[in-house]
Amino acid sequence: MYCHTGVDKVFFSDFPAFQRFGNALVPEGSLALKNKSFADDYQPIDAHCTCSTCRNYTRAYLHTVATNEAVASSLITVHNVAYQVNNTQWRFISCPECLFL
Repeated sequence: MYCHTGVDKVFFSDFPAFQRFGNALVPEGSLALKNKSFADDYQPIDAHCTCSTCRNYTRAYLHTVATNEAVASSLITVHNVAYQVNNTQWRFISCPECLFL
């Protein structure tokens, strides 16, 4: 990421809203929720996220619907947008001496 130069590729990406592949953003990278390894994982996408998807759905549920129903795209998009907003806020808080024009 190139936040220190004022350019961040994720800000200009359609990745958060284009989730037909079932990928959720997390601090470690992304989770491919369609993978079978999530079939029995009853954690939220991100334990520290307060979005409605993380509060109400498990990785196992999202795995099930991601492989069968389109609603999973909406649920994962809610999380990904919340993740980006929180990540952006963290960057501005953690770098008060940075000036963004």
